[in-house]
Amino acid sequence: MGRDKAATLFDYMKLWALYGVCIIVVYLLPSFVKFPFFLALLFAGYVSKDDSFILAFFIILFAEIGGLFPETSRIEGAYQRLPVYGLGPVRLPLYDIALVMLTIKSYFRSKEALTFKPKLTPVLILLVILAGFSLVLGMDRNSYVFSIRAFLSFLVFFIFPKLLNSEKDILRFMSFLFSAVFLIVYASLAEALSGFRLGNIAGEVYKSALEFREIRVINSPFLVLICFIYASYWLYANRAVGFKRLYLGAIVAICYFVNALSATRGWFLAFSLMLTVSFLVYLNKTHRIIAYLFPMVTVIIFMASSSSQLSYVVGNAIGRLQTIETLVEGDLSAGGTLSRITVRMPRMLVKLKENPIIGFGFSDEYYQYADNHVGWIMQMLQMGILGLFIFLVMFYRFIEYNISIVHLTKEKAVHVFSIALMGIMVIHTSSTAIFAFSALGAQQEIMQMLAILLTGRAILSSHELRLLQQRK
Repeated sequence: MGRDKAATLFDYMKLWALYGVCIIVVYLLPSFVKFPFFLALLFAGYVSKDDSFILAFFIILFAEIGGLFPETSRIEGAYQRLPVYGLGPVRLPLYDIALVMLTIKSYFRSKEALTFKPKLTPVLILLVILAGFSLVLGMDRNSYVFSIRAFLSFLVFFIFPKLLNSEKDILRFMSFLFSAVFLIVYASLAEALSGFRLGNIAGEVYKSALEFREIRVINSPFLVLICFIYASYWLYANRAVGFKRLYLGAIVAICYFVNALSATRGWFLAFSLMLTVSFLVYLNKTHRIIAYLFPMVTVIIFMASSSSQLSYVVGNAIGRLQTIETLVEGDLSAGGTLSRITVRMPRMLVKLKENPIIGFGFSDEYYQYADNHVGWIMQMLQMGILGLFIFLVMFYRFIEYNISIVHLTKEKAVHVFSIALMGIMVIHTSSTAIFAFSALGAQQEIMQMLAILLTGRAILSSHELRLLQQRK
């Protein structure tokens, strides 16, 4: 860390001590203890003045690092999980209650604390239209539950701008998330080397990544993505802030390595694209950046070569990634491993043709055909060509604003946010639906990532504009 520390050693100790206590409560104490404990934790978060700490803690808690703290699903033996509170027939997961708590906390912040107002009016209008249209098409109980939880996840676009409103706030907030990267890489290496997942701590039986034909160690991908983006921003920024360049380079290298270990082709392409475009855009700094990345890359190569098990896992990941070549050569199934193009996409396209203009909203038909592995088609299945057009306009304005900030302030690091959007669009195209109102599989993490991206971009851009005014 630099001379103006984003967080102190005590702050990190407090964060991870609290995380450790949560592990003890969930995994080692009787089940009934966790229900009052997490309610008390929510109350403590509400009264706390350290908003950056509280937001970072809850994001890390819900990131399921190494399989820890699964929220609601008892998947493959994961019976120890975060509490789900029952109110009669209504079941409320801890995440939903935390969102409501943070929303109330944000509401009572002064109006001056609002850093920016997301220009999402067209999206909100579209959302209302789709909700009304869905009622006409028909919604059963499950459709209502999925949709209500999707609507709740949008609260982060209100929460983050209210609780993070200065460069100091975003620096402190991201410093906590950066520290989580080291736990993520530890969890990933532990699983790659031994098959042990941190979530097995209570003796529950998870299926290890090593038990499958294709070894894929996937760990908190959206948290890794947001850390990769912000570490890149401060790595290329003209001004030195609260992080040493070597530390930022290590974060970028670790995030790239953890992502590659997952052997997820779309994500690997996205991270590789972001890294390559960054090198080209910041060509005059590339030699320095490589110097920052080189030590960590050397350590990773040494570890991979010294461990036969890790070498096997890395080789397996490389083998899966190499199937991209068959896709380029014209094999749409990528050697029989890409059913999303040959099977899933045609199924959704047939349904989309029934209503291509506005899609199927949140109706039963949408949830019956939706497949979050085919992003653009799923997006159009929900909101049609009209919704897609609205989002494309938003993307254009997002990039246009970044260019204008760079032109005014000469801070080229702002281009990182445009590069990040390119990477996210690759993920949306190839792996996971990002720009959908009900993204199903990773709704919470996706909305958090987008809210952090928009909020941080607004804060850092505003700060650069203020510095420009001071220089004049």
